[in-house]
Amino acid sequence: MKKILALVLAMLMLLSLVPTLAEYDEHITFSATYVDRGSTAKDAMYDFFCDQFNVDIEMIPIAWSALNDTNSVMIMGGTMYDWMMITWDYSTYRTYMEQGLIKPLPENFRELYPNIARAFDASGVGDYLYYDDGLAYGTPMPIFFNFASRPYSLNMMAVYYRVDWAEELGFDWGASVTVSEFEEYLRACVANDMCGNGQTIGLSSAGTIGMYMNVLAEGYNGFNLVDGQYVWGPTMDGVTDAIKYIKTIYEEGLIDPDFYALDTFSAQNKLPAGMTSALYQTGTATNYQIILDAAASAGMENAVEKIKPVMLTDENGVWHGGEVKNFWCINVFRPDLDDETYTRILSLLDYLYSKEAEEVFNMGIKGVDWDVDAEGYYVSMLEEEYSNIREKYPSGWFWRDTAICLDEFDLVNPTYSKAVLDNINAVYDFRYQSAEKNGYRAIDNKVNFLNTEAMRNYSVDIDSEITRIVCDDTISMDDVEAQWATFIEQNAGLWQPVVNDLNAACAE
Repeated sequence: MKKILALVLAMLMLLSLVPTLAEYDEHITFSATYVDRGSTAKDAMYDFFCDQFNVDIEMIPIAWSALNDTNSVMIMGGTMYDWMMITWDYSTYRTYMEQGLIKPLPENFRELYPNIARAFDASGVGDYLYYDDGLAYGTPMPIFFNFASRPYSLNMMAVYYRVDWAEELGFDWGASVTVSEFEEYLRACVANDMCGNGQTIGLSSAGTIGMYMNVLAEGYNGFNLVDGQYVWGPTMDGVTDAIKYIKTIYEEGLIDPDFYALDTFSAQNKLPAGMTSALYQTGTATNYQIILDAAASAGMENAVEKIKPVMLTDENGVWHGGEVKNFWCINVFRPDLDDETYTRILSLLDYLYSKEAEEVFNMGIKGVDWDVDAEGYYVSMLEEEYSNIREKYPSGWFWRDTAICLDEFDLVNPTYSKAVLDNINAVYDFRYQSAEKNGYRAIDNKVNFLNTEAMRNYSVDIDSEITRIVCDDTISMDDVEAQWATFIEQNAGLWQPVVNDLNAACAE
């Protein structure tokens, strides 16, 4: 009875934060999609959001692997749901706008929906959501927004390693480690067979190539402005030296011999299973907790003290990484959606971008599932029977995909232990401190939004070619430069026209 009363009181208090039901006399029902990670249900969280706006939502799950194909078929075929989340390819998005396949936002949406306007500004791509008619046709889902606001957003990848093994072998790192220090750690783990089975692996990661190349030859896989002219990354100085370095440590056995055949999760699972010394993977609290939970299930005690994230740097302690677009997907809407339903959807969506709403769909109901302590920190009150808020409120699977990516909230999420948050925030802060002191690769929208035939035709798998050279034992170290020169020449018909278009645009 006390729990029910607390829930009612908490919901009444939260209702005071948003428009009253008197503004929404007519009940409206509409359909909306979300990424299918779990089954939804109409529960207290669903009621909290929907009752305020007098709506019901048919929540449509779509598997991530089928998202692009489903969206393309439905939008191009004119059979889309009322509200759909889509991954954003600029040329495809322009096609949707040109053909009138999605509904524009109201011309004055910035005044009507200030939180949506904030999302446009935070995303870094707001200007590109507009069409030539001056109207915008989608709303971005920011990654960093209410809880981790920064003037720019940086790549979130990190290295996870066995702290207990490092300490036993005499290594003592803070939030960062240089390439050479990391190499020595891998070598010591393999040489001393820290797994104890004669098969200790050094680094295991599906992203091995990108991890090393980004530090040793930053910009290797894109188009870069150098001295006022664009060049193709693979043609830049230092690329072949970086490939030789990876090939050297691969041949020495410091990299998982099967890394090229692993998917993200099979590579990740080797670390908590005690099979490998390090992992390169997404550096968020959520992913960190997944690794720790797997380690605990495998019998590791106090895993948070034995596995930690760290930032890989060059020999000067400088982190190398690029700015990333501060958005994940975008929301688009059915072109013939009636204005009353559209207004209701946008009103709800505007609230979902707010800090108050983000607290609810990340933590549940205030006073029931969480609260704030005397020092202003979030305190979780979630019952022990639930491992996360979506187990208690399944509608959370839908709400988490409507406005803001969950990654930023992970930096303050009270359902994670202080140790988890401290470890993640240490590398998060180091990354930004290094960027502010030493610079970073800023987003180049001339490249990202070059809408020419050459760019639409451009498709070169650079990492796969590096992997081939690294792993092919018939290619000697002396052959690397010749192999790379051949690769550059063979693909000149794809990359050179893009370089020409970029330099022409730069000259305008």
